This record gives sequence, C-alpha cells and structure tokens, in this order.
Amino acid sequence: MRMFDAGSTGFMLVCAMLVFLMTPGLAFFYGGLSRRKNVVNTMIMSFAVIGIVGVTWTVCGWSFAYGGDGSIPFFGGFDQIGLQGLVAGIVSEAPEALSHDAYPAMADVVFQLAFCMITTAIITGAVAGRMKFGAVCAFVAVWTVVVYPPLAHM
Repeated sequence: MRMFDAGSTGFMLVCAMLVFLMTPGLAFFYGGLSRRKNVVNTMIMSFAVIGIVGVTWTVCGWSFAYGGDGSIPFFGGFDQIGLQGLVAGIVSEAPEALSHDAYPAMADVVFQLAFCMITTAIITGAVAGRMKFGAVCAFVAVWTVVVYPPLAHM
C-alpha cells in the first residue's frame, strides 16, 4: 500500500493556494486599470470566475481535460464526471487516488482548477466595460467546458 508523501502534498497545496490568490489579485489590478464607472463590474467579473469555474471544473472540466485513458489526443473522457471516485479513492487510500505516486489526486484537481480560474479571469480583462455581466458569465461557463479542457488535455 502506497502512502501520500506529506512534503509533495503540502507543496502542491501551497502552490495551488498561491495560484488561486492570483485571481482576486487580478480583480484588484483590473479594477485599478478600468474607468471609475466600471470598477465594480470589472472586479465582480473576476470574482464571478472563481464561482463559475469552481462549478464547471469539478462537474466536468477535470474529466474532459484529464480523464479517460489517453487514447483521444484532444479530449480526456467522461469517466471522472463530478470527480467520481476520487474522494472514495482518497479515503480508502487506493493506488489510483495518488497522482504521480506522491500526492493525492485531489490536490492535482485543485492545482489545475486554480490555473483554469486565473486563465479565465485574464480573459475578463479584455472585455471589461464592453460586455454585460450576464453575457460574461455565460461566456465563462461555456469557455471553461468547451475550450479550456481540450487545450489543457492537449
């Protein structure tokens, strides 16, 4: 039975946290760059990305990017929809719950989620003051399911 390496797990979680903190930082950065009437909208777009991507990544993004057996070069698979089996694997210390034989696969999910968030939040800066908030939310939801996971998989 393989155990989690505490050092690697801690390192992955610290790295995920640092990348995650970039998203609110980006909100403040973009807020400072935008015109006074668009500051709140610009910042809320970046914060909304955190919620939307958090849902889309855990529901299907992880599976579309890193699921499957690797036989399809541009798409992961449907086998890990909703992070199916990862939590149970961690609790039972199953070998498939390890990522790179060192840390829990869930740490990898969170790490990749943070990158999906910051990548998507960067896009909101391009549309600050140009798109309505609802349209941005719809775009983010579609983009994080249709565009980002296949690119992350490739």
